[in-house]
Amino acid sequence: MSTVVMLALMWNCGRPPADMDKPHPSIGFWGYIFDPSYEIDAPPQGQPRYYCPQAGDVFLGTDSRFFWGFGYKLVGSGHPHHSGTVFQRSNGEWAVLEAGPHDTRWIRTFEAYYHFTSYQDQPGGRVWVRQRKVPLTPEESARLTEFAEMEDGKHFAGPRMFWQLTHIRTKNPLLLNWFGKPKGPNRIRYYCCQLGLEGGVYAGYMDPETTRPIATWPRELFFDHSKNGYVDRHPPLKDYWFPPARWLKCLPEPAGCEPDAKYPAPPTFQPPPAPTQPPPPGIQIPAK
Repeated sequence: MSTVVMLALMWNCGRPPADMDKPHPSIGFWGYIFDPSYEIDAPPQGQPRYYCPQAGDVFLGTDSRFFWGFGYKLVGSGHPHHSGTVFQRSNGEWAVLEAGPHDTRWIRTFEAYYHFTSYQDQPGGRVWVRQRKVPLTPEESARLTEFAEMEDGKHFAGPRMFWQLTHIRTKNPLLLNWFGKPKGPNRIRYYCCQLGLEGGVYAGYMDPETTRPIATWPRELFFDHSKNGYVDRHPPLKDYWFPPARWLKCLPEPAGCEPDAKYPAPPTFQPPPAPTQPPPPGIQIPAK
């Protein structure tokens, strides 16, 4: 039964909403966030404020659909089910890099506001953002952009998910001291957490020695804790990201969805510079 469920998840080839990649009509508006908290089932808390994207922010999303919920339980995890990385495209637009968005078999980049909205609008949909405590350097942001645009269009690593049901799965804590280190942009397939952590290492803001991209689930990025002893000792986001902040596309009525003058206006961003430094040691740029 578990094999059938995982194969169904791997083969799903649905398409994301058609309007996800168009810019929001209110220039400079990316929704609202609330006070950060590790309480995954709590409603939004505190005073809402504009979400201002930063390169390296982590998107986390979940919904109430059966397949993902049951599949993650089989591998010892749970909500949230999806993760992605916020980055700035070469033209200056804010986007999210994700492997397998909306159950597709592809790695894609989508405009940030519409990508967040598409997950919130799912049945039982909820979205969080883990913001960087310290912004990336221009060089790190440029390298993240380079990585995201290299990976766009590659495949989701569906078949690799099957191995997570076996005793030789990549999350085996006996293996992670020696195996599971980042491989860089040379792979042709990734799943969601793996893609984001590989990008962080490639950009230079995650530790290539302790980060384990193939052994980390979205739930572990949310809570900074893991049932896996190695990942629990080396949580990749704990030191440099705030706890998850609930994201909403609209405030409760009567405020609605449009920007409000009482909230601070988001800053204006410029396109990132081209990277000038090589990637971290051991990470190779694939041949063009």
